[in-house]
Amino acid sequence: MSKKLLLWMMVVTLFTSMTTSAWGQVTAPLTEDFEAGWPTTWSQDPATAPSTWSVGNNLLANVNPFGGSAYLALYATTQQQAVKAVLPLVDMSNTTTPELTFRRVQKARGAVTGYARDTLKIYGRTAVNSPWLLLQTIDSEAATWTLTTVDLSFLVGGTMQVALEYVFGGVMGIAIDNLHMGDPSQCIVPNGLQAY
Repeated sequence: MSKKLLLWMMVVTLFTSMTTSAWGQVTAPLTEDFEAGWPTTWSQDPATAPSTWSVGNNLLANVNPFGGSAYLALYATTQQQAVKAVLPLVDMSNTTTPELTFRRVQKARGAVTGYARDTLKIYGRTAVNSPWLLLQTIDSEAATWTLTTVDLSFLVGGTMQVALEYVFGGVMGIAIDNLHMGDPSQCIVPNGLQAY
């Protein structure tokens, strides 16, 4: 075997192993509270859109994190192409009633409820190279943190990759926090409790 071919094979192997670790499969449950910043196993599609998903605090007007100090959000000021936040491939074989749950804020533009707003689409697929299947379209207003659940039970025993897609529509943005993918969480975080 020539030295050039051997070197090329080593480079391809190194690149493949780096790609596999960055895009590797994880085992359910997958949970994300965004406290550590942008998840290293997530990506964006397309990554070159004028506005993309980001993690932080005060990303949307008058929206604080549901819990902790950060959340995921996308806010575009003008019409643009849709942008997906793509989660890693998740091994769901240890689940019996898998679902995707998260908290979201999705405000209407202006003071009138029901006015134009951005849309959140949830996509799923069973392999990284499979086509995306639209699971749910959410265009209803959520002025405060609202629990959202997407049924994934049709994939019991398999693998699944999910994407959250932002579709421009109302200039107010979409915020996501406390994402969970797997069997229903045994611990529900109460909303609206006050300490006395």
